[in-house]
This record gives sequence, structure tokens and C-alpha cells, in this order.
Amino acid sequence: MSSCVSKVFSSFLTDLERSAKCGEYSFRVAACLLSVWRIMGPYHGAVVDALRQHVGAEAAATFSASRVGVPDAEELYRLGVEAGFREVAIHPCVMNIRLPACEGFVLSHLAATPVARAVAAVGSEARAALADQVSLALRAYLDGDGLAIADETNVVTALA
Repeated sequence: MSSCVSKVFSSFLTDLERSAKCGEYSFRVAACLLSVWRIMGPYHGAVVDALRQHVGAEAAATFSASRVGVPDAEELYRLGVEAGFREVAIHPCVMNIRLPACEGFVLSHLAATPVARAVAAVGSEARAALADQVSLALRAYLDGDGLAIADETNVVTALA
């Protein structure tokens, strides 16, 4: 968990504990903690571009679906309030994601996603070119044996 998310979570638990105690009485409090990506980060953007070029537009669209059209902070707040939550708060955070070297990671990662069959269906040369393209696109994020990439998220806290 990133330090930003950890701080939000810790603060939320402290507030939750405080709200659950009132004098000699204790209350059960239902709460919600949710993290929603804010943007298409560099890794996902590089993979989408490489999928589009080496596998096809449909595979690229399928892979990017989890990062496209996600609600922004205002929409998340509205959705929380409309769902009946109280004390809805949105906390923008940047998480530093550490990934292994692209050469070994990208194709393994894609094998565990909804585009696995499409990637497996192209030839080995196309898969190698896909991995190479992602590696080149992310060379600015090299850090030791792997990659260090900032990824943005909105953390939502709320009480039921």
C-alpha cells in the first residue's frame, strides 16, 4: 500500500474508532474505503499502444477498459452521496508502483488479463515486439532491476 493510501486509511480508522465510541456506549459503524484509478498511467498507456500495434485495436480497447471512463473525484463523491453514504470524502493519492523488468513481466501480466487469448494468438515475433515496445516506452522509469512508476488514484472514504 502506498504511503498516501496508508495515511488516508490510518486516519479513516482513527476517525471511525472515535465515531464508534460515545461515553460508555459503543456503536457499530459501517464504513466504506474504495480506491479508483484517476488516469491511464505510463505502464498501462504503453501496453495499450503496443497492443494496438501488435495485437489489434480490440485487444487494446479491452485492456484499457478498466482505466477509461472511470469516475472523477466529483462523480465519485456524487455516487457516494446518492448511494446513501455519509461523510463522503475523496483523497487524491499518488502511489509508486514497482514492477519487474518489462522483458519478463509484460507478457506474463497480459497472460492474466482478458486479452490473454488475443496475445497468445499472435506469433512469437509479434509478442516479442510488443514487449520490446513497452520496454522502450518505459525506459525513463528504469530503477535498478525493474521499473518505478507513479500511478494516481482517488481514495474514497465514507460512513454508511
